[in-house]
Amino acid sequence: MKLLKSEHIYKGRIIDLYKDTVKTGKRTVTRDIIRHPGSVLIIPVLDVKKQKIILINQYRYAAGGYIYELPAGTRDENESFKSCALRELIEETGYASGKIREVTRFFLAPGTMTEIMALFISYNLEKSEQNLDEDEQITPFVTTLGKAVDMVFSGRIKDSKTIAGIMVLKNIFGDKKLYKKYFG
Repeated sequence: MKLLKSEHIYKGRIIDLYKDTVKTGKRTVTRDIIRHPGSVLIIPVLDVKKQKIILINQYRYAAGGYIYELPAGTRDENESFKSCALRELIEETGYASGKIREVTRFFLAPGTMTEIMALFISYNLEKSEQNLDEDEQITPFVTTLGKAVDMVFSGRIKDSKTIAGIMVLKNIFGDKKLYKKYFG
């Protein structure tokens, strides 16, 4: 595909919307693209041996109420993924990271968005103080990985990035090589 024209349609607080005209083979088509600076997802492991993790219960306007999620957030301009993860962890859970490791990066909606999310595991957590943004309503929720997996399959966890993070962590705990890589 070759970009022929890119028209800036809307500038928001976090996203920009573009209408791109692209040439694909012999055809010219338009694509509505949301440009996003990138984001992070953090799996806070409070107790590695007991597989205790911290979820958050957050009010989401678009979802119409409170939902369970892993802590996450959008990168600030020129902020590294790791710095963003460390900042968001304290802001949303009230815990600072002792150790943090990046697991992977993935697209959230590659058909319409440029957003790439970096997934981190954080452990050796130290109690700090929540520092919520003005518009955030978040309560930390401590649970075990097993209960979080049950929450996924019962439909209590509906957020796709959180489902992905929980299943990644389940695989890490179930694989000796991966466990050693991230917790060794």
